[in-house]
Amino acid sequence: MKEAAERGPGIFLRPPLIFAFTIVGGLLLQRLRPLLIAPPGAVFGLRVAGWLLMALGSALAVWALMALLRVGTSPIPLRPTRALAASGPYRFSRNPMYAGMTVVCVGIALTVNTVWLLAALVPALLLLRSAVIAKEERYLSERFGEAYRDYCARVRRWL
Repeated sequence: MKEAAERGPGIFLRPPLIFAFTIVGGLLLQRLRPLLIAPPGAVFGLRVAGWLLMALGSALAVWALMALLRVGTSPIPLRPTRALAASGPYRFSRNPMYAGMTVVCVGIALTVNTVWLLAALVPALLLLRSAVIAKEERYLSERFGEAYRDYCARVRRWL
C-alpha cells in the first residue's frame, strides 16, 4: 500500500490536454469542412445554451478542484493522492472535473455551431476512460482499499 501511495497512478496523459486537443481538432475540422448543428440563421438559442453549458461545466470543474484542495490532495492526476475526496461534487460523481470539462466542450460545440467537436469528443472520452480513469481507479483501489470500493459502490463514475 505504501508503494501505491508514493508512486501515484502512473498516468502520462494530462486530461486537460486531451480536452484541449479535442477542442482544437474539432475547430480545425469545422474550418476545413463545416458541419453545422443548426442552420446559420437559427443559432441564437444554440449559442445561449452553449454559453450556459460552458459556465456550468466550468463551475463544476472549479467546485471539484476546490473539494480536492480542501481534503489536501493534488488535482493533478500524475501525482500521488493523499486523501480520498468524497464531498462536494464527489458525492455525486467520481469524476466531476472530467464531467465539467466534457460539458464545457459540448458548450463550445454549441456556441460555434459545429458537429465536429461533438464527434471528436467521443474518441477523446474513450481515451480518457482507458488511459486515465482506468489507471486512476486501479491506483485508488490499491491505495485506499475497501474505503474506495465502498465509495465506488455509492457514487457513479460520471453523473
